[in-house]
Amino acid sequence: TGQRLAQRLILATSLLLPLLLLVFALIGQWAGQQLPREIRIAGGEASGVYHAIGQRLAEQLQEHSKREAVVQATNGSLENSSLLVDRKCELALLQASSVESDEIAVVAPLYYEAVHLLVPKDTEAENLEALTSNGAKLRVWLGLPQSGNREAAEMLLATCGLRNEQYEVVAGGWEALEQVEQIDLAFIVIRAGHSRVWELIEAKGYRLLPIDKATEIALDEPTYRSFDIPTDTYPGIGNVPVRTLATTAFLACRADAPDRLVRETLQVLYDGQAGFPEIISKEKAKHWRGLAYHRAAKKYFEEIVAN
Repeated sequence: TGQRLAQRLILATSLLLPLLLLVFALIGQWAGQQLPREIRIAGGEASGVYHAIGQRLAEQLQEHSKREAVVQATNGSLENSSLLVDRKCELALLQASSVESDEIAVVAPLYYEAVHLLVPKDTEAENLEALTSNGAKLRVWLGLPQSGNREAAEMLLATCGLRNEQYEVVAGGWEALEQVEQIDLAFIVIRAGHSRVWELIEAKGYRLLPIDKATEIALDEPTYRSFDIPTDTYPGIGNVPVRTLATTAFLACRADAPDRLVRETLQVLYDGQAGFPEIISKEKAKHWRGLAYHRAAKKYFEEIVAN
């Protein structure tokens, strides 16, 4: 009798085990697609553009999703990328060069960021190549450590053949740019026409320096494109646009982020009452090719194309 009961128990267990595993898998999948209790957004420097957009997104996402949403001040793209991978935030603003991990997916392209090269207005050099070839050790502002700004600046300096020992980095955030006499070159990667750059040119005595080799650099670095800053963007440009480079700012999440989080974020970005008029429209975003979109974002834009 004991053996028969044991056999029946083993048979019942073998029949029920696959069903139990399926149930647990479905529960796990359901739980993984729920919104987190708190939606953390990695922005950027507390007084910067990324942080300001992150703050607006947090406010509107909290109202729309009925979940607490907060924006975190960071040093920028590189730190934001690490925070995403380490699961210390759910959404992050990143430059294109930081969206290079299989663990990170794009929610939406936000806007183009132009590389602004600022020098004191009495600088004799007329382009970046001339400035970096005069042999003098340059005092260069690159932005905060772990920022996309610094990554872009170091890439451009290396492309122009400038070795680390040929320049010294000016420490500090935006406040360091107030001391024009302490800086030979400043790299600022930000949306063209931004008021901060306007103020540095108009009130602090800087001028823009072109990158004559922008097209060649863009061909070697796919995250960048050649870009002309229009003549009416800043004072003192003259009649010829300033040739430079541009990259793209993206809103990103983890590749395994809940579909619902991505859908609600896209609804806030494009369909919310307040809206984000300064970002790339969904009509343009739907035609963007080659992006590592999150599956829910890919479906969202495919449905727009189909309609």
